[in-house]
Amino acid sequence: MRSLYLSLSLLLIACSFDGSVPIGELNPDGSVPSSDGTSLSDSGTSSDVDAMTSDTDMDGDTILDAVDNCPTVANPNQFNEDGDSLGNLCDNCPAEDNEQQANADLDEVGDACDPQPGQANQLIHFEGFDQLPAGDWDGLSSWQVNSGSLVQNDNSQRYYLRYEAAGGSNKIRVVSKIQFSNPLGPNGIAFRYGGVFVEANDEPDNNGCWVLRSLSQPVEGYSGVSVSNGSPTGSTPIGPKVRDNSDYVIANSVDGSTRSCVFEFPGNDTVSFNYSGSNFNGEGIGIVTSYTQARVAYVYAVRLQ
Repeated sequence: MRSLYLSLSLLLIACSFDGSVPIGELNPDGSVPSSDGTSLSDSGTSSDVDAMTSDTDMDGDTILDAVDNCPTVANPNQFNEDGDSLGNLCDNCPAEDNEQQANADLDEVGDACDPQPGQANQLIHFEGFDQLPAGDWDGLSSWQVNSGSLVQNDNSQRYYLRYEAAGGSNKIRVVSKIQFSNPLGPNGIAFRYGGVFVEANDEPDNNGCWVLRSLSQPVEGYSGVSVSNGSPTGSTPIGPKVRDNSDYVIANSVDGSTRSCVFEFPGNDTVSFNYSGSNFNGEGIGIVTSYTQARVAYVYAVRLQ
């Protein structure tokens, strides 16, 4: 499990363009300064750069600073969900390609993924599922890791995956990139759905945002909905048709008495709305699948100001 408890000072020190040279030490034209004060331009050789850093390992993770994507934070696995030059453990938006690490309000959440720009939010957890997490997760026995994602291949019942260490606040946002598929399942099941939740109780249907298919609807009955007391808030589709095995980014937020869902559908179509639910005690976040298969790329949580 790669929990993130990042401080501003760590981000400013650790994150650089290439994982080896701090941003503040680059020349104005973006070139790397050499030891004699000249610049190593694009025509400079890699051995020139390696000579400066090849023998150092500041964080002691056995990855030399010259090639370490978090040179001051031990991360021997070098996990990097968004594919920029910054490893997850020193990236202020580990699920968004934000090479420059822009962070105008100087909190722990970069501009690319900050739900409240201008307020001091905290990135409290990120999980990229390159390996099976452990510790504060509940329900992992029903899931497996496959090709860098967490997978649930059983569509015969409902499964919860819950991260229990994200509590302690009634202001929280959870975001996940997730795929669903709906092969024919058991008869008599009125709805098949899956999504993310910020939890109010052991069965978190009261506070969640789901991609849902109503079997009483035609194919166009796929939609993004919230669920209250185990039932969808409405049967009228509110978003584009959901396609099997396509990526959906789903965000569920509780901010005091306000609850909201945001769905990013393939093609950048976005649907958002507020809903009401039961009291929220900050007991956890997670993912649920109900009579559907799922593949989860990542999930992260931000504590709101």
